[in-house]
Amino acid sequence: MRLFSGFAQTAGLLSLAVAVRCSFEGHQHPLQQDVNPFTPPGTVVWACNSLDRGIVLTFDDGPSPGNTENLLDYLSKTGLKATFFVVGANAQRYPDVVRRIVNDGHLLGSHTWSHANLTDLVQTKGIDALASEIDRNEELLFGITQQRPWLFRPPYGAINEAIRKYLEDRGYTIVMWNAGCFDWYYQNVTQELVPLINGLPDAGAIVCMHDLYESTVGGLPVLVDAFTGTEGYINPQGRRIITMEECINPGRSAHSRNSQRSEL
Repeated sequence: MRLFSGFAQTAGLLSLAVAVRCSFEGHQHPLQQDVNPFTPPGTVVWACNSLDRGIVLTFDDGPSPGNTENLLDYLSKTGLKATFFVVGANAQRYPDVVRRIVNDGHLLGSHTWSHANLTDLVQTKGIDALASEIDRNEELLFGITQQRPWLFRPPYGAINEAIRKYLEDRGYTIVMWNAGCFDWYYQNVTQELVPLINGLPDAGAIVCMHDLYESTVGGLPVLVDAFTGTEGYINPQGRRIITMEECINPGRSAHSRNSQRSEL
């Protein structure tokens, strides 16, 4: 699936930039298609590729000291898995938290280096600024975890065809969302619960949240109970929490990817 069109001239220049930036000054990385067996590069994911009404938990903008660690404690206790789209500037400050995300069996994705609005960035500062936001975070996350991220979420959902093409050439799957992403506004799980639950799509929900906020981390048990419960709520869901990999490619497990990546 491709998102938006236009920016043809910029896309051509981006292709040239990709050719120049395919190898970093440091060490060579494996090609993204070698570490992402689930989707063709450049795919834009808005929902799960199944009808089993699964729910994927995703968290943006971290890591956040204390909050992300408390979130990981809860996920470990419950056995749930999530996907974390981290900002490079925060990952640089808290590399141990980033390592724990991976070591605990969660997926790690890129959310740019500085949480930049990429469409604005390309128009105002050009190609090099875009490449820096993406490549710099990729290099950092590889250095911390020895795993190259293959998932990318654009801050604010801001993307156009030129940016999608750059991400395709870097081998990323672009993950959007179809539920949530307003916890930053409410910062109150009671207020958030009704619009979130009633807005869940039937064909698999990718729920966007932010681990920067204590209210999100503290309220997650309530949300999970509402997602998975069969009674006690206005609109009981009785759903299953699934991984991003199950969402993108049902039947494929994290083990197939992890066993491959351990050799990289």
